[in-house]
Amino acid sequence: MKKNIVMRIISSLFLAAIISALAVNSYANTNTSIVPGRLYEFEKDSHYEFSDSKDYKETNDNTYGTFSIKGNITNMSKKSGIPSYEIEEGNLEFFYNYGNSLLVAKEDSWHLIEDKSKKIDDLKLDENLLKGAIILQTSTDRLNWIDVVSMTN
Repeated sequence: MKKNIVMRIISSLFLAAIISALAVNSYANTNTSIVPGRLYEFEKDSHYEFSDSKDYKETNDNTYGTFSIKGNITNMSKKSGIPSYEIEEGNLEFFYNYGNSLLVAKEDSWHLIEDKSKKIDDLKLDENLLKGAIILQTSTDRLNWIDVVSMTN
C-alpha cells in the first residue's frame, strides 16, 4: 500500500482548521492553543474522502507541523469530535509552523509530492492542491459550513 503524505497533511489541516462558536461564559485569555487534528491515510489518486472515513488517528503533536490559534479565547470545547472556540472580542490569529524536511527530502524517502487536483472530498478548490492546502471553515450549527479561507501549496 503506497501512502501519500500529502493526503495526510491535507486531511489533518482541514479538520484542524474547522472552527465554530459556542455561547458559554468564561474568562478570557490570550494564550496560544494548539488545535487538534486527525491524521488520515489515502491511496494514490484518491480525492481525500475523509468525510466517509472512520479510520484516522487523533493528533495534537507535531505530525507534519503545528496548527495553533491565539486570541481572547473565552471557551474551548469539543462536540462530535470537532474543536470549537469562542472569542469574546478582538482578533483571532492562526499559525501553521512546520519544518521543510519533507519539502526537500529525496525521492526515495518520505516526501511531499505535487498534486494537481482541485478536489478534496466534496470541496472544489480554485487552485491546484500542489503540496498542500489549508481550508478554514466556520459554522454556528456544525451542519452548515462556510469557507472562510482556502490556501493551497
